[in-house]
Amino acid sequence: AAASLTEGFLEIEKVYEADHEDVEIVYNFAGSQMLTSQIEGGGCPDCFFSANTKYPMKLVTELGTVGDKELFEEDVDVFASNSLTVIYSKDIELGSVEDMFLAIDKEDLKIVVANESVPVGKYTKNLLDVFAEAGFTEGVGSFYDHVISYETDVKSVVAKVEMEEADMGVVYKTDLVNVDLATLEIPDDYNQTGVYGSLLFSEEEEAEAFYEFVLDGGGRTILDDYNFGR
Repeated sequence: AAASLTEGFLEIEKVYEADHEDVEIVYNFAGSQMLTSQIEGGGCPDCFFSANTKYPMKLVTELGTVGDKELFEEDVDVFASNSLTVIYSKDIELGSVEDMFLAIDKEDLKIVVANESVPVGKYTKNLLDVFAEAGFTEGVGSFYDHVISYETDVKSVVAKVEMEEADMGVVYKTDLVNVDLATLEIPDDYNQTGVYGSLLFSEEEEAEAFYEFVLDGGGRTILDDYNFGR
């Protein structure tokens, strides 16, 4: 499962295992691109939950089969959505997008974002493109000039800002759970919405039941609690 699903899926595990004593859920959380590479390299999980539909569809079109299961485009399910927010040190005062771009140069901020190879990194790039088109061209240029690292998953972005290795980062709104950092709400006119896609590889009854629990059962309700959109 994508790194951005960590907290929600750990709660799902707790609830699901409590009601299914014969089931043990074992997760592998990482960037969706890395997980896709692992599957392409021969890994065969029962389920794959990606932070976009691109990577599940890539497995369908380029592999066609994972394990013993033949895959088709209609097997890719959309199960959640997410949008972006800016996290930053509480020592900085920001009230708007304009404030953010002014502060980058004035405060000589260190910024960390996700690599474009993972969904949140691609959404961040799209967000900055929209800012540039809206007239913040110089500000976007300064933003990129102050990026100190491009991370392989969204949790690494959060961690670097929390550990004060960076002053600012762009993450999903759902990453704000249990995070003690200042946040800047991105107006809807600029924000990017990411759509999460999934695949079921196993034909075992237990795997199918868990997959359906996430998509349409109590797991979906838990994802609501963790601020994922439908």
